[in-house]
Amino acid sequence: MQRVSPEALKTEASPVLRAQLAEDRVKKLFPVQFDEVDPWAASEPTKGALVRLEKGDLFVVTYGMATHTLEISLPKVKDVRSVVTRILEEAPIEPADIEWKTSALNPPGKPSLRGIASSSPSRRIAKKKAAKTGIATKRRPAAKRHRTG
Repeated sequence: MQRVSPEALKTEASPVLRAQLAEDRVKKLFPVQFDEVDPWAASEPTKGALVRLEKGDLFVVTYGMATHTLEISLPKVKDVRSVVTRILEEAPIEPADIEWKTSALNPPGKPSLRGIASSSPSRRIAKKKAAKTGIATKRRPAAKRHRTG
């Protein structure tokens, strides 16, 4: 894994995975120099780097200093799942630390990628709470509007 000049990225990158990690863990997983991200481009103080894996795949890694949120973004690739698998081979993020991932990582009919669940933890928790309390999870229809003369 090595840091690459930002000019090497030819297309816009889209987020594929988000995890909650301590800063020292990020430094161990991604042993490259991070630069501060333009404050107008992020909602919190953020550091980031363009990284190339040993097998040649490029990805963007950013780390939010206030929320301790790591985000991995990929340029447009044909097989997102394979690239993320290679990233996780070089930077083994624990499945429990992953809070969100793109649906492309768990296409229908394929097993979960390294134990990453197919729905977000908050959605699963909300469903369990709704089932226990009997609260309906469906949205109520919008109120009708009356026209005034």
